[in-house]
Amino acid sequence: MHSEYEGVNLNKTRDITGKHVILDKLETVTKHSEVFVEVYWPNTIIQDDKGSLHYSCIKPFQPLNWFIGTSKFLNTIAFETW
Repeated sequence: MHSEYEGVNLNKTRDITGKHVILDKLETVTKHSEVFVEVYWPNTIIQDDKGSLHYSCIKPFQPLNWFIGTSKFLNTIAFETW
């Protein structure tokens, strides 16, 4: 997790293609039971400040009115060990 984003409202943040990074995810997940989205986001693992393809999967958790998700940069999967 990036501590520089803690407490920062990223709702209006857009990626390099102009897509809202947060708002598009929230809008889609409220209409469906889950969402799989892709955005371009700066990747500090490979020092890519312009934005690397980033996939997220998000599901609503209704008892607490939360959204729970996970995400991964496509270009860093090959660098991981299983």
